[in-house]
Amino acid sequence: MGFDVFISYPHEDKATADAACAKLEAAGTRCWIAPRDVTPSADWAASIIEAIDGCRVVVLIFSSRTNKSKQVHREVQRAFEKEKPVVPFRIENMLPEKTLAYYMGSVHWLDALTPPLEQHLQALSETVNGLLRPPQIAGEQVPLKREVKAELQGAEARRLRNEAEVKSPATEQERRQIIGPTRQLSRLAAVIGSLVGVTVLIAMGVLLVAARQNAVIETSVPSSTTVERSTSTPESLGAPVTAAPIPTPIPAPVALTPSNSDIPPAVKKVSSERFHSDTSTYDRVLAKIKRS
Repeated sequence: MGFDVFISYPHEDKATADAACAKLEAAGTRCWIAPRDVTPSADWAASIIEAIDGCRVVVLIFSSRTNKSKQVHREVQRAFEKEKPVVPFRIENMLPEKTLAYYMGSVHWLDALTPPLEQHLQALSETVNGLLRPPQIAGEQVPLKREVKAELQGAEARRLRNEAEVKSPATEQERRQIIGPTRQLSRLAAVIGSLVGVTVLIAMGVLLVAARQNAVIETSVPSSTTVERSTSTPESLGAPVTAAPIPTPIPAPVALTPSNSDIPPAVKKVSSERFHSDTSTYDRVLAKIKRS
């Protein structure tokens, strides 16, 4: 079973420690006190260490006997090492000494020096409960008990479920009104996308056919291309045209015909003989042709 408060005391002050334990537990605070809560056959020191480590507040019953108890010194030391808040409940007008003075010098004391003890125990219970209760933020609601909170949560869940069942038809109708146009728009978008895709395919097919026809026409007339290339002029090729040089007219040769008076007699004789020989040769050839 869990607990909230560890009560440290010298064994001489056990009666006061039991009274403080009873008062705290009457207020709903769970306490651990030795030897009541030490498990039989368990190690005493180990039980003390576990109890201090597991508690939230340590109540120290302080008197002149406390200064002399080494067990109490070790318990206080362990509490401060684990950063547990310590509430000193002083039942004698004494100050801490040595080890306790080191740890308890700056701690506020809760005095129970004057009778009756019951009123001081009431103050101790209120102080401890204040330490155990988490700090409340301004405007924050007081925490409800676990059972009440669970019941309220169950009631709220049932209310929300009933409201959902009542509003479900209207909600379904509204949902259809919203989803219907959305579906129509999605279908229209799908149809438009299909048409665009078909149009693009047709256009690509037309372009491909036209490209093939142009390629066939170009390959079917290579001669015209050759002729055009052979008959191309410099003007068509874009080359610079230079004027052809005008040929200089050559004067006609002047026939120098010598007169008969200028020809020597010997030359005239030779020329006459060659002319007659040539004429006779021509006549012989012509006669031979006729006979054949």
